[in-house]
Amino acid sequence: MIDATTVEEYMRDANPISDLEMLDADELAFAVAAVDTRRAIAMQAPAHHPTKTKTTGPAPPSRRRSVWAFAAAFVLILVVVGGAALVLRRDDTQVTNEPETPTTEAAPSTVVDEQAPPTTATATLAEPILVASLVWSRVPQDEAVSSPSDTQDMKSVTIGGPGFVAVGETGDAAVWTSADAISWSLVPNDQPPLGGPGQQSMQSVTVGGPGLVAVGFGGDEPGMAGRTAAVWTSVDGSAWSRVPYQDAFGSPGYGGNSTAMYSVTVGGPGLVAVGTDGRVAAVWTSTDGVTWVRAPHNPEAFGTGKVPDAGTEMEDVVAGGPGLVAVGSVDEGEEQSSAAVWTSRDGVTWARVPHDEKVFGGVGSQGISSVTLGGPGLVAVGAEEPNTDVAMGGLRAAVWTSPDGVTWSRVPDDEAIFGGGEGDETGMDDVVAVGSGLIAVGGRMAWTSPDGITWTRVPDAETIFGIGEMEDVIAGGTGLIAVGEFDDNATVWIAVPAE
Repeated sequence: MIDATTVEEYMRDANPISDLEMLDADELAFAVAAVDTRRAIAMQAPAHHPTKTKTTGPAPPSRRRSVWAFAAAFVLILVVVGGAALVLRRDDTQVTNEPETPTTEAAPSTVVDEQAPPTTATATLAEPILVASLVWSRVPQDEAVSSPSDTQDMKSVTIGGPGFVAVGETGDAAVWTSADAISWSLVPNDQPPLGGPGQQSMQSVTVGGPGLVAVGFGGDEPGMAGRTAAVWTSVDGSAWSRVPYQDAFGSPGYGGNSTAMYSVTVGGPGLVAVGTDGRVAAVWTSTDGVTWVRAPHNPEAFGTGKVPDAGTEMEDVVAGGPGLVAVGSVDEGEEQSSAAVWTSRDGVTWARVPHDEKVFGGVGSQGISSVTLGGPGLVAVGAEEPNTDVAMGGLRAAVWTSPDGVTWSRVPDDEAIFGGGEGDETGMDDVVAVGSGLIAVGGRMAWTSPDGITWTRVPDAETIFGIGEMEDVIAGGTGLIAVGEFDDNATVWIAVPAE
Protein backbone atom coordinates (compact mmCIF):
# COMPACT_ATOMS: atom_id res chain seq x y z
CA MET A 1 0.00 0.00 0.00
CA ILE A 2 1.33 3.48 -0.81
CA ASP A 3 2.23 5.54 2.23
CA ALA A 4 1.39 9.17 1.41
CA THR A 5 3.35 10.48 4.40
CA THR A 6 6.53 8.72 3.28
CA VAL A 7 6.17 10.06 -0.24
CA GLU A 8 5.49 13.58 1.03
CA GLU A 9 8.61 13.61 3.21
CA TYR A 10 10.77 12.27 0.40
CA MET A 11 9.49 14.73 -2.18
CA ARG A 12 10.04 17.67 0.15
CA ASP A 13 13.61 16.59 0.89
CA ALA A 14 14.84 15.17 -2.39
CA ASN A 15 12.67 16.17 -5.34
CA PRO A 16 13.45 19.40 -7.17
CA ILE A 17 9.75 20.12 -7.83
CA SER A 18 8.46 22.94 -5.66
CA ASP A 19 5.07 24.43 -4.66
CA LEU A 20 3.30 21.08 -4.45
CA GLU A 21 -0.35 20.86 -3.38
CA MET A 22 -1.88 18.00 -1.45
CA LEU A 23 -4.07 15.51 -3.27
CA ASP A 24 -7.65 15.53 -2.05
CA ALA A 25 -9.23 12.50 -0.40
CA ASP A 26 -10.92 11.25 -3.57
CA GLU A 27 -7.66 11.39 -5.57
CA LEU A 28 -5.78 9.58 -2.82
CA ALA A 29 -8.45 6.87 -2.65
CA PHE A 30 -8.25 6.42 -6.41
CA ALA A 31 -4.46 6.07 -6.21
CA VAL A 32 -4.63 3.45 -3.48
CA ALA A 33 -7.29 1.50 -5.39
CA ALA A 34 -5.12 1.55 -8.51
CA VAL A 35 -2.16 0.21 -6.53
CA ASP A 36 -4.15 -2.69 -5.10
CA THR A 37 -5.65 -3.46 -8.50
CA ARG A 38 -2.30 -3.58 -10.31
CA ARG A 39 -0.80 -5.67 -7.53
CA ALA A 40 -3.52 -8.24 -8.15
CA ILE A 41 -2.87 -8.18 -11.89
CA ALA A 42 0.91 -8.51 -11.44
CA MET A 43 0.43 -11.70 -9.44
CA GLN A 44 -1.38 -13.31 -12.38
CA ALA A 45 1.62 -14.39 -14.44
CA PRO A 46 0.87 -13.79 -18.11
CA ALA A 47 1.37 -16.69 -20.47
CA HIS A 48 1.16 -17.01 -24.27
CA HIS A 49 0.78 -13.24 -24.54
CA PRO A 50 3.46 -11.08 -26.14
CA THR A 51 4.45 -8.21 -23.84
CA LYS A 52 7.74 -6.37 -23.63
CA THR A 53 10.32 -6.87 -20.94
CA LYS A 54 13.32 -5.04 -20.00
CA THR A 55 16.45 -6.57 -20.69
CA THR A 56 20.08 -5.86 -20.37
CA GLY A 57 22.13 -5.51 -23.46
CA PRO A 58 25.67 -4.46 -24.27
CA ALA A 59 26.24 -1.70 -26.71
CA PRO A 60 29.86 -1.34 -27.69
CA PRO A 61 31.89 -1.38 -25.63
CA SER A 62 29.71 -2.69 -22.80
CA ARG A 63 26.27 -4.30 -22.48
CA ARG A 64 23.28 -2.85 -20.71
CA ARG A 65 19.29 -3.33 -20.86
CA SER A 66 15.22 -2.07 -21.81
CA VAL A 67 11.33 -1.73 -21.17
CA TRP A 68 8.16 -0.49 -22.96
CA ALA A 69 5.07 1.22 -21.57
CA PHE A 70 1.94 2.08 -23.56
CA ALA A 71 -0.42 5.01 -22.93
CA ALA A 72 -3.32 2.64 -22.33
CA ALA A 73 -1.41 0.53 -19.81
CA PHE A 74 -2.50 -0.43 -16.33
CA VAL A 75 -1.29 2.12 -13.78
CA LEU A 76 0.19 2.45 -10.37
CA ILE A 77 -0.10 5.89 -8.77
CA LEU A 78 2.76 6.84 -6.51
CA VAL A 79 1.37 9.84 -4.63
CA VAL A 80 3.54 12.90 -5.09
CA VAL A 81 2.19 15.27 -2.45
CA GLY A 82 1.72 18.50 -4.32
CA GLY A 83 0.54 19.80 -7.64
CA ALA A 84 1.80 16.70 -9.54
CA ALA A 85 1.19 13.01 -8.84
CA LEU A 86 3.85 10.51 -9.82
CA VAL A 87 2.00 7.71 -11.58
CA LEU A 88 4.12 4.60 -11.99
CA ARG A 89 2.58 1.65 -13.71
CA ARG A 90 2.92 -1.57 -11.78
CA ASP A 91 3.67 -4.12 -14.48
CA ASP A 92 6.68 -5.58 -16.16
CA THR A 93 8.45 -3.41 -18.61
CA GLN A 94 5.19 -2.62 -20.28
CA VAL A 95 1.81 -4.03 -21.06
CA THR A 96 0.68 -3.79 -24.66
CA ASN A 97 -2.76 -3.09 -26.00
CA GLU A 98 -3.06 -6.73 -27.05
CA PRO A 99 -6.00 -8.91 -25.95
CA GLU A 100 -6.34 -9.60 -22.27
CA THR A 101 -3.65 -11.89 -20.81
CA PRO A 102 -4.80 -15.33 -19.69
CA THR A 103 -3.86 -16.52 -16.23
CA THR A 104 -1.01 -19.04 -16.01
CA GLU A 105 -1.26 -22.38 -14.31
CA ALA A 106 0.09 -22.97 -10.85
CA ALA A 107 3.89 -23.09 -10.55
CA PRO A 108 5.74 -26.42 -10.50
CA SER A 109 6.88 -27.83 -7.17
CA THR A 110 10.42 -26.50 -7.67
CA VAL A 111 9.23 -23.01 -6.80
CA VAL A 112 9.03 -22.20 -3.12
CA ASP A 113 6.31 -20.37 -1.23
CA GLU A 114 3.78 -20.81 -4.02
CA GLN A 115 0.37 -19.27 -3.56
CA ALA A 116 -2.75 -18.97 -5.70
CA PRO A 117 -3.05 -15.70 -7.67
CA PRO A 118 -5.98 -13.33 -7.17
CA THR A 119 -9.02 -14.19 -9.25
CA THR A 120 -10.35 -10.77 -10.18
CA ALA A 121 -8.94 -7.35 -11.08
CA THR A 122 -10.08 -4.13 -12.71
CA ALA A 123 -8.02 -1.96 -15.05
CA THR A 124 -7.66 1.82 -14.98
CA LEU A 125 -6.21 3.77 -17.90
CA ALA A 126 -3.42 6.29 -17.44
CA GLU A 127 -3.54 9.81 -18.83
CA PRO A 128 -0.94 10.52 -21.55
CA ILE A 129 1.92 12.85 -20.66
CA LEU A 130 4.55 14.92 -22.43
CA VAL A 131 7.94 13.28 -21.97
CA ALA A 132 9.64 16.66 -22.24
CA SER A 133 7.86 17.78 -19.06
CA LEU A 134 9.48 15.19 -16.79
CA VAL A 135 11.75 16.40 -13.99
CA TRP A 136 14.32 13.99 -12.56
CA SER A 137 15.47 13.28 -9.02
CA ARG A 138 17.70 10.62 -7.50
CA VAL A 139 16.37 8.57 -4.60
CA PRO A 140 18.79 8.92 -1.65
CA GLN A 141 20.77 5.75 -1.00
CA ASP A 142 19.95 3.83 2.16
CA GLU A 143 23.04 2.38 3.80
CA ALA A 144 20.81 0.04 5.80
CA VAL A 145 20.06 -2.00 2.68
CA SER A 146 23.53 -1.78 1.14
CA SER A 147 25.32 -5.00 0.33
CA PRO A 148 28.70 -5.75 1.94
CA SER A 149 30.02 -6.08 -1.61
CA ASP A 150 32.20 -3.29 -2.98
CA THR A 151 29.99 -2.95 -6.05
CA GLN A 152 26.22 -3.09 -6.43
CA ASP A 153 24.37 -2.73 -9.69
CA MET A 154 20.65 -2.81 -10.51
CA LYS A 155 20.29 -4.20 -14.03
CA SER A 156 16.51 -4.46 -14.50
CA VAL A 157 13.29 -3.38 -12.82
CA THR A 158 9.67 -4.45 -13.18
CA ILE A 159 6.34 -4.02 -11.46
CA GLY A 160 5.41 -6.92 -9.21
CA GLY A 161 5.78 -8.37 -5.75
CA PRO A 162 5.13 -5.73 -3.09
CA GLY A 163 5.14 -3.02 -5.77
CA PHE A 164 8.46 -2.98 -7.60
CA VAL A 165 11.21 -5.57 -8.04
CA ALA A 166 14.72 -4.78 -9.26
CA VAL A 167 17.42 -7.35 -10.00
CA GLY A 168 21.14 -7.16 -10.57
CA GLU A 169 24.33 -8.18 -8.89
CA THR A 170 26.56 -7.60 -5.89
CA GLY A 171 29.04 -10.31 -6.78
CA ASP A 172 26.10 -12.62 -6.15
CA ALA A 173 22.70 -12.36 -7.79
CA ALA A 174 20.70 -9.60 -6.11
CA VAL A 175 17.05 -8.63 -5.73
CA TRP A 176 15.65 -5.41 -4.28
CA THR A 177 11.95 -4.79 -3.53
CA SER A 178 9.92 -1.67 -2.82
CA ALA A 179 6.30 -0.74 -2.25
CA ASP A 180 6.69 2.86 -3.41
CA ALA A 181 9.93 3.09 -5.48
CA ILE A 182 11.49 5.20 -2.71
CA SER A 183 12.21 2.84 0.18
CA TRP A 184 13.99 -0.33 -0.97
CA SER A 185 14.98 -3.59 0.72
CA LEU A 186 17.74 -5.97 -0.39
CA VAL A 187 16.68 -9.62 -0.32
CA PRO A 188 19.37 -11.59 1.61
CA ASN A 189 21.74 -12.98 -1.02
CA ASP A 190 24.82 -14.32 0.72
CA GLN A 191 23.57 -17.91 0.43
CA PRO A 192 21.78 -19.95 -2.27
CA PRO A 193 19.61 -19.52 -4.23
CA LEU A 194 21.03 -16.03 -4.89
CA GLY A 195 24.52 -16.43 -3.45
CA GLY A 196 27.14 -19.08 -2.92
CA PRO A 197 30.39 -20.16 -4.60
CA GLY A 198 31.32 -18.46 -7.84
CA GLN A 199 29.62 -15.47 -9.43
CA GLN A 200 25.90 -15.14 -10.07
CA SER A 201 24.21 -12.25 -11.83
CA MET A 202 20.60 -11.43 -12.70
CA GLN A 203 20.38 -9.43 -15.92
CA SER A 204 16.64 -9.14 -16.60
CA VAL A 205 13.31 -9.72 -14.84
CA THR A 206 9.75 -10.00 -16.08
CA VAL A 207 6.29 -10.91 -14.84
CA GLY A 208 5.69 -14.50 -15.95
CA GLY A 209 5.86 -18.14 -14.97
CA PRO A 210 4.82 -18.58 -11.32
CA GLY A 211 4.86 -14.81 -10.78
CA LEU A 212 8.29 -13.40 -11.65
CA VAL A 213 11.13 -14.80 -13.73
CA ALA A 214 14.70 -13.47 -13.71
CA VAL A 215 17.49 -14.57 -16.04
CA GLY A 216 21.24 -14.13 -16.08
CA PHE A 217 24.22 -16.38 -15.51
CA GLY A 218 26.15 -18.23 -12.85
CA GLY A 219 29.69 -19.49 -12.52
CA ASP A 220 29.11 -22.07 -9.83
CA GLU A 221 27.88 -25.23 -11.57
CA PRO A 222 30.01 -28.22 -10.41
CA GLY A 223 32.10 -29.65 -13.21
CA MET A 224 31.24 -26.78 -15.59
CA ALA A 225 34.04 -24.55 -16.84
CA GLY A 226 33.14 -20.90 -17.41
CA ARG A 227 29.69 -19.48 -16.76
CA THR A 228 26.30 -20.92 -17.64
CA ALA A 229 22.89 -19.40 -18.23
CA ALA A 230 20.75 -19.28 -15.10
CA VAL A 231 17.10 -18.69 -14.23
CA TRP A 232 15.38 -17.78 -10.95
CA THR A 233 11.64 -17.67 -10.16
CA SER A 234 9.51 -16.10 -7.44
CA VAL A 235 5.85 -15.88 -6.54
CA ASP A 236 6.07 -12.65 -4.57
CA GLY A 237 9.41 -10.98 -5.39
CA SER A 238 10.83 -11.73 -1.94
CA ALA A 239 11.23 -15.53 -1.80
CA TRP A 240 13.25 -16.84 -4.76
CA SER A 241 14.32 -20.25 -6.02
CA ARG A 242 16.92 -21.00 -8.66
CA VAL A 243 15.81 -23.30 -11.45
CA PRO A 244 17.92 -26.48 -11.30
CA TYR A 245 20.63 -26.75 -13.93
CA GLN A 246 19.42 -28.10 -17.27
CA ASP A 247 21.37 -29.17 -20.34
CA ALA A 248 19.82 -26.24 -22.21
CA PHE A 249 21.76 -23.85 -19.94
CA GLY A 250 25.18 -25.25 -20.87
CA SER A 251 27.31 -24.57 -23.89
CA PRO A 252 27.42 -26.92 -26.88
CA GLY A 253 30.73 -25.22 -27.71
CA TYR A 254 29.94 -22.66 -30.39
CA GLY A 255 33.22 -20.79 -30.12
CA GLY A 256 33.45 -20.85 -26.32
CA ASN A 257 32.31 -22.50 -23.11
CA SER A 258 30.19 -19.73 -21.65
CA THR A 259 26.45 -19.08 -21.88
CA ALA A 260 24.43 -16.18 -20.49
CA MET A 261 20.88 -14.88 -20.74
CA TYR A 262 20.66 -11.09 -21.02
CA SER A 263 16.95 -10.42 -21.55
CA VAL A 264 13.63 -12.20 -21.06
CA THR A 265 10.16 -11.35 -22.33
CA VAL A 266 6.72 -12.90 -22.58
CA GLY A 267 6.18 -14.32 -26.07
CA GLY A 268 6.53 -17.39 -28.24
CA PRO A 269 5.46 -20.51 -26.32
CA GLY A 270 5.34 -18.53 -23.07
CA LEU A 271 8.70 -16.92 -22.31
CA VAL A 272 11.67 -16.15 -24.56
CA ALA A 273 15.18 -15.34 -23.30
CA VAL A 274 18.09 -14.19 -25.45
CA GLY A 275 21.81 -13.95 -24.86
CA THR A 276 25.03 -15.59 -25.93
CA ASP A 277 26.76 -18.94 -26.14
CA GLY A 278 30.48 -18.32 -26.27
CA ARG A 279 30.84 -16.46 -29.56
CA VAL A 280 27.34 -16.86 -30.99
CA ALA A 281 23.87 -15.56 -30.21
CA ALA A 282 21.51 -17.88 -28.35
CA VAL A 283 17.78 -18.15 -27.60
CA TRP A 284 15.88 -20.14 -24.98
CA THR A 285 12.11 -20.69 -24.61
CA SER A 286 9.89 -21.87 -21.77
CA THR A 287 6.20 -22.46 -21.22
CA ASP A 288 6.33 -21.92 -17.46
CA GLY A 289 9.63 -20.24 -16.49
CA VAL A 290 10.95 -23.50 -15.00
CA THR A 291 11.55 -25.91 -17.89
CA TRP A 292 13.68 -24.39 -20.66
CA VAL A 293 14.53 -25.46 -24.22
CA ARG A 294 17.39 -24.12 -26.33
CA ALA A 295 16.31 -22.90 -29.76
CA PRO A 296 18.08 -24.83 -32.54
CA HIS A 297 21.36 -23.20 -33.57
CA ASN A 298 21.16 -21.69 -37.05
CA PRO A 299 24.62 -20.51 -38.18
CA GLU A 300 23.12 -18.17 -40.76
CA ALA A 301 21.12 -16.40 -38.07
CA PHE A 302 23.21 -16.80 -34.92
CA GLY A 303 26.72 -16.79 -36.41
CA THR A 304 29.57 -19.25 -36.64
CA GLY A 305 32.00 -17.81 -34.12
CA LYS A 306 34.48 -17.22 -36.94
CA VAL A 307 35.22 -14.23 -39.17
CA PRO A 308 33.27 -12.49 -40.73
CA ASP A 309 30.82 -12.99 -37.86
CA ALA A 310 33.43 -13.75 -35.20
CA GLY A 311 31.02 -13.01 -32.39
CA THR A 312 27.26 -12.43 -32.23
CA GLU A 313 25.28 -11.43 -29.16
CA MET A 314 21.60 -10.76 -28.53
CA GLU A 315 21.07 -8.07 -25.90
CA ASP A 316 17.31 -7.50 -25.79
CA VAL A 317 14.06 -8.95 -27.11
CA VAL A 318 10.53 -7.61 -27.50
CA ALA A 319 7.23 -8.95 -28.78
CA GLY A 320 6.63 -7.04 -32.00
CA GLY A 321 7.15 -7.03 -35.75
CA PRO A 322 6.41 -10.49 -37.19
CA GLY A 323 6.22 -11.91 -33.65
CA LEU A 324 9.46 -11.24 -31.79
CA VAL A 325 12.36 -8.87 -32.46
CA ALA A 326 15.81 -9.27 -30.87
CA VAL A 327 18.70 -6.81 -31.08
CA GLY A 328 22.41 -6.90 -30.41
CA SER A 329 25.71 -6.84 -32.28
CA VAL A 330 28.01 -8.84 -34.55
CA ASP A 331 31.76 -8.75 -33.90
CA GLU A 332 33.47 -8.70 -37.28
CA GLY A 333 37.02 -8.87 -35.96
CA GLU A 334 39.78 -6.26 -36.10
CA GLU A 335 38.09 -4.12 -33.44
CA GLN A 336 34.98 -3.58 -35.55
CA SER A 337 31.40 -4.65 -34.95
CA SER A 338 27.99 -3.93 -36.46
CA ALA A 339 24.51 -3.53 -35.01
CA ALA A 340 22.23 -6.50 -35.64
CA VAL A 341 18.52 -7.37 -35.57
CA TRP A 342 16.81 -10.77 -35.59
CA THR A 343 13.15 -11.68 -36.04
CA SER A 344 11.02 -14.72 -35.24
CA ARG A 345 7.36 -15.68 -35.47
CA ASP A 346 7.42 -18.20 -32.65
CA GLY A 347 10.58 -17.67 -30.59
CA VAL A 348 12.07 -20.93 -31.90
CA THR A 349 13.01 -20.27 -35.54
CA TRP A 350 15.01 -17.07 -36.10
CA ALA A 351 16.34 -15.09 -39.05
CA ARG A 352 18.82 -12.23 -39.02
CA VAL A 353 17.74 -9.05 -40.81
CA PRO A 354 20.07 -8.65 -43.83
CA HIS A 355 23.04 -6.44 -43.04
CA ASP A 356 22.88 -2.92 -44.49
CA GLU A 357 26.18 -1.12 -44.04
CA LYS A 358 24.52 2.31 -44.13
CA VAL A 359 22.10 1.34 -41.36
CA PHE A 360 23.93 -1.13 -39.12
CA GLY A 361 27.59 -0.62 -40.02
CA GLY A 362 30.19 2.02 -40.67
CA VAL A 363 33.66 2.86 -39.42
CA GLY A 364 34.36 1.57 -35.93
CA SER A 365 31.77 -0.30 -33.87
CA GLN A 366 28.01 -0.20 -33.48
CA GLY A 367 25.69 -2.13 -31.21
CA ILE A 368 22.03 -2.12 -30.17
CA SER A 369 21.25 -2.61 -26.48
CA SER A 370 17.47 -2.14 -26.25
CA VAL A 371 14.33 -2.24 -28.39
CA THR A 372 10.74 -1.23 -27.67
CA LEU A 373 7.43 -0.69 -29.41
CA GLY A 374 6.94 3.01 -30.17
CA GLY A 375 7.55 5.75 -32.70
CA PRO A 376 6.86 4.51 -36.25
CA GLY A 377 6.55 0.92 -34.95
CA LEU A 378 9.74 -0.07 -33.15
CA VAL A 379 12.59 2.01 -31.74
CA ALA A 380 16.01 0.58 -30.90
CA VAL A 381 18.85 2.35 -29.10
CA GLY A 382 22.50 1.67 -28.47
CA ALA A 383 25.89 3.15 -29.13
CA GLU A 384 28.47 3.76 -31.80
CA GLU A 385 32.22 4.12 -31.46
CA PRO A 386 33.08 5.71 -34.80
CA ASN A 387 36.81 6.15 -34.27
CA THR A 388 39.45 3.82 -32.95
CA ASP A 389 41.51 6.92 -32.22
CA VAL A 390 40.13 8.16 -28.87
CA ALA A 391 41.48 11.66 -29.51
CA MET A 392 39.03 11.97 -32.41
CA GLY A 393 35.99 11.35 -30.22
CA GLY A 394 34.61 8.36 -28.40
CA LEU A 395 31.35 6.56 -27.77
CA ARG A 396 28.10 8.23 -28.84
CA ALA A 397 24.44 7.29 -28.56
CA ALA A 398 22.62 5.88 -31.59
CA VAL A 399 18.97 5.28 -32.53
CA TRP A 400 17.29 3.06 -35.13
CA THR A 401 13.60 2.89 -36.12
CA SER A 402 11.44 0.39 -37.99
CA PRO A 403 7.77 0.10 -39.00
CA ASP A 404 7.76 -3.71 -38.89
CA GLY A 405 10.97 -5.08 -37.32
CA VAL A 406 12.38 -6.02 -40.73
CA THR A 407 13.05 -2.71 -42.49
CA TRP A 408 15.25 -0.37 -40.41
CA SER A 409 16.53 3.21 -40.65
CA ARG A 410 19.27 4.93 -38.66
CA VAL A 411 18.40 8.29 -37.09
CA PRO A 412 20.99 10.85 -38.34
CA ASP A 413 23.77 11.55 -35.86
CA ASP A 414 23.85 14.90 -34.07
CA GLU A 415 26.85 15.39 -31.79
CA ALA A 416 25.05 18.01 -29.71
CA ILE A 417 22.36 15.46 -28.85
CA PHE A 418 24.02 12.05 -29.07
CA GLY A 419 27.52 13.09 -27.95
CA GLY A 420 30.72 11.47 -29.07
CA GLY A 421 32.98 14.48 -28.95
CA GLU A 422 36.12 14.66 -26.85
CA GLY A 423 35.14 14.26 -23.20
CA ASP A 424 31.49 13.60 -24.10
CA GLU A 425 31.13 9.84 -24.36
CA THR A 426 27.53 8.63 -24.23
CA GLY A 427 25.49 5.56 -25.04
CA MET A 428 21.85 4.58 -24.69
CA ASP A 429 21.25 1.47 -22.60
CA ASP A 430 17.45 1.38 -22.52
CA VAL A 431 14.41 2.96 -24.11
CA VAL A 432 10.78 3.09 -23.00
CA ALA A 433 7.60 4.40 -24.59
CA VAL A 434 5.61 6.86 -22.46
CA GLY A 435 2.28 7.80 -23.96
CA SER A 436 3.07 8.89 -27.50
CA GLY A 437 6.70 9.73 -26.70
CA LEU A 438 9.86 7.89 -25.73
CA ILE A 439 12.59 8.19 -23.12
CA ALA A 440 16.07 6.67 -23.41
CA VAL A 441 18.65 6.41 -20.63
CA GLY A 442 22.28 5.44 -20.51
CA GLY A 443 25.26 6.37 -18.42
CA ARG A 444 24.54 9.68 -16.73
CA MET A 445 22.31 10.81 -19.57
CA ALA A 446 18.65 10.82 -20.54
CA TRP A 447 16.97 11.71 -23.82
CA THR A 448 13.35 12.35 -24.83
CA SER A 449 11.59 12.06 -28.17
CA PRO A 450 8.01 12.67 -29.36
CA ASP A 451 8.30 10.16 -32.21
CA GLY A 452 11.53 8.13 -31.99
CA ILE A 453 13.16 10.22 -34.72
CA THR A 454 13.61 13.70 -33.23
CA TRP A 455 15.51 13.58 -29.94
CA THR A 456 16.36 16.06 -27.18
CA ARG A 457 19.04 15.57 -24.57
CA VAL A 458 17.97 16.15 -20.96
CA PRO A 459 20.29 18.69 -19.31
CA ASP A 460 22.78 16.90 -17.08
CA ALA A 461 22.33 17.90 -13.44
CA GLU A 462 25.42 16.62 -11.64
CA THR A 463 23.61 16.37 -8.31
CA ILE A 464 21.05 14.04 -9.90
CA PHE A 465 22.91 12.05 -12.57
CA GLY A 466 26.48 12.74 -11.43
CA ILE A 467 28.77 9.75 -11.89
CA GLY A 468 25.87 7.34 -12.04
CA GLU A 469 24.78 5.02 -14.80
CA MET A 470 21.11 4.38 -15.55
CA GLU A 471 20.66 0.95 -17.11
CA ASP A 472 16.93 0.22 -17.15
CA VAL A 473 13.72 2.22 -17.05
CA ILE A 474 10.01 1.48 -16.72
CA ALA A 475 7.23 3.96 -17.25
CA GLY A 476 3.49 4.45 -16.96
CA GLY A 477 0.90 7.11 -16.37
CA THR A 478 2.75 10.33 -15.61
CA GLY A 479 6.10 9.14 -14.27
CA LEU A 480 8.92 6.66 -14.50
CA ILE A 481 11.59 4.76 -12.56
CA ALA A 482 15.17 4.17 -13.71
CA VAL A 483 17.68 1.90 -12.01
CA GLY A 484 21.42 1.42 -12.22
CA GLU A 485 24.39 2.33 -10.09
CA PHE A 486 25.84 5.53 -8.64
CA ASP A 487 29.35 5.48 -7.18
CA ASP A 488 29.26 1.64 -7.12
CA ASN A 489 25.97 1.55 -5.19
CA ALA A 490 22.61 0.32 -6.46
CA THR A 491 20.61 3.45 -7.30
CA VAL A 492 17.09 4.48 -8.29
CA TRP A 493 15.98 7.61 -10.11
CA ILE A 494 12.40 8.86 -10.56
CA ALA A 495 10.89 11.44 -12.88
CA VAL A 496 7.60 13.32 -12.61
CA PRO A 497 5.97 16.02 -14.74
CA ALA A 498 6.85 19.62 -13.95
CA GLU A 499 4.07 22.03 -13.04
